[in-house]
Amino acid sequence: MKSSTIIAISSLLVVSCSTPQSDAEVETKQETVKPKAVLTSDTDLVLDLTTRNNGNGFIVQGTTNLPERTKMGVELLRDDQVFAQNFELFVSNGKFNAQFGVPIDNVEIIKATCTDNKFWQSEPVMEQLKFIQSDKWEEGALGRSLSVELDLTIEKENKVKQIIKPPLDYKPVAQIDGEIQDATMIDTKRLAVNLDCPADISDEGLENEIRYWAFEVWKENQDAKAILIRCFKKGSSQSFDQGCFAPYGDWTRANENAGLDNYSLKIE
Repeated sequence: MKSSTIIAISSLLVVSCSTPQSDAEVETKQETVKPKAVLTSDTDLVLDLTTRNNGNGFIVQGTTNLPERTKMGVELLRDDQVFAQNFELFVSNGKFNAQFGVPIDNVEIIKATCTDNKFWQSEPVMEQLKFIQSDKWEEGALGRSLSVELDLTIEKENKVKQIIKPPLDYKPVAQIDGEIQDATMIDTKRLAVNLDCPADISDEGLENEIRYWAFEVWKENQDAKAILIRCFKKGSSQSFDQGCFAPYGDWTRANENAGLDNYSLKIE
């Protein structure tokens, strides 16, 4: 009888010790560590460039989804030649910035590049870059590279057009007399143009001729820092009207580092 009682008590103890765990405990044990997100071929690579003025220069602002601390490079080009660069840029929170002390109007192309090799990138960054499989990468002698270009020429032309205001769909009646004169001083390119105009041209016609030719000459000589258009009536050696495209419309204030923000076309 005593033996049966002991067995019954032992069974109760076993059942008590096997009580199911609470829901909170089960949920805690079932939690899993979330995998670290990485870019894959299913994610489009982002590499965009914008600019903003900064004193006498400007800042290139880059936006990307490349890994944190990815090393980037930015180059400035004019006439297909690199004339300024910064290869010590690193992605931080999806951004990178490069500051340059030259007028943005002197730049035609801005190019940003990421190169995937041990000379450019740290080992932790390369470990992340190897997961990024995209057709935007280009294979080269130094490894894979990713690049984007920002073309400023169209923006610049529109800016000059707003300043000069050439007449739309205009057929000029004046002609350039001789050749465009190169009046470059030191490193500042200045051009002068003589126009042979009809004797009976109106004041409005003269202004249209000046604006038309100032823009046409600039389009063919975008590195010119000053353009002077002088009007002559046929058979006369004395100019009777002129226009000057330069900083503040002043021929003498042209310089190599002049930016378009202060340009105007002064007609007198």
